Amino acid sequence: MTSPEIAQIVAQVYAEHLTLPPDWTPGQRQGFLDKTAATLSRQIAELAAELGEQAVEEWTSEHGQHPDYLTKVGLLNTATASAKEIVLNNQLYELIPTPPDPQTRDLEPDSGQPLAWTQRWTHTQHRSEPDEAIEDLVAALWPAPEFSALFRIKAGYLLAARAEDQLALPRQASDPLAVELAEMVYQDLRDDGLPAR
Repeated sequence: MTSPEIAQIVAQVYAEHLTLPPDWTPGQRQGFLDKTAATLSRQIAELAAELGEQAVEEWTSEHGQHPDYLTKVGLLNTATASAKEIVLNNQLYELIPTPPDPQTRDLEPDSGQPLAWTQRWTHTQHRSEPDEAIEDLVAALWPAPEFSALFRIKAGYLLAARAEDQLALPRQASDPLAVELAEMVYQDLRDDGLPAR
């Protein structure tokens, strides 16, 4: 279920800061914006549910009783606001180009070669959306609640980048490759200043 607020934010960011291919029809543009808003709304809802559950658990263990109705509503509202901020920052606002800094070099190698998968999955403008098969694999390898919604979102981009380059994907959680890739996701969460879990 797409949030009207998220749909409005996506439309505004693309209208003011990002460009869509000029040869797209109005229908293609709207379809892309709708799909983007739906994906972000789903990611925010998943993360909000998870953060809300954590907040209620922490409050309960701290106070030795369950929160009353109003306190619980407050905790869940705070969790939703945090989830919205985290997902929008990581998945949308990160796309807005920053003014060029003469000190930094562009990520694209001089040779014009595409970025390696190890770099592509962490850069919004270069990565691919995971398909259903990848999302199912992520859920099997790194299930909730041991792994956060944000961990699984990032892991999906990582596996999608490997699949694009026809590299091996882990098939079960005990696979050493699954452990190695999970460590890359943890590191990326830490780099973003997010809880590594």
